[in-house]
Amino acid sequence: FVSKKNLIKVKEKDEKKKVIEALKLAGLKPADKKDHLPKDKFTFEAFYKFYKEMLGGRPELEKVFNDIKGTKRNYLTLDQTVEFLNKYQRDPRLNEILFPHHNKDGTKKLIQSYEVDKSKQKIGQLTLEGFTNYLMSPDNLPVNIINLPIFPSMDHP
Repeated sequence: FVSKKNLIKVKEKDEKKKVIEALKLAGLKPADKKDHLPKDKFTFEAFYKFYKEMLGGRPELEKVFNDIKGTKRNYLTLDQTVEFLNKYQRDPRLNEILFPHHNKDGTKKLIQSYEVDKSKQKIGQLTLEGFTNYLMSPDNLPVNIINLPIFPSMDHP
């Protein structure tokens, strides 16, 4: 068992209520009156849900997402996602032959990887949750992971 008390120690009563509510929303209800959570239910997916519930909304991501999508929908279309990737995520100084612009096919693959709603995946739409998943993913690193070993060590002058 995983003890809820060991999972998070809070002193404020309001914080404790928030933790309990986040655990319920993540499907991590204590198995007994001693507040023990079954280990088999404490998966990474359940923890990630709990983590997202504890964080609450990300207003800065919501603002960017809303600026791109406009007011009519609650998702990004495939064209809007391609435009976002090329306009805001791609460094314009890069060689276009070695680092081509994003296209619809590649963007569809990204959507299928990071969008959680299967119906939206099929039609190439990206919700706020999928958008957030992409921004936190290895596909959105500021430095290409292939180039990391090339950078000089900063341990020596």
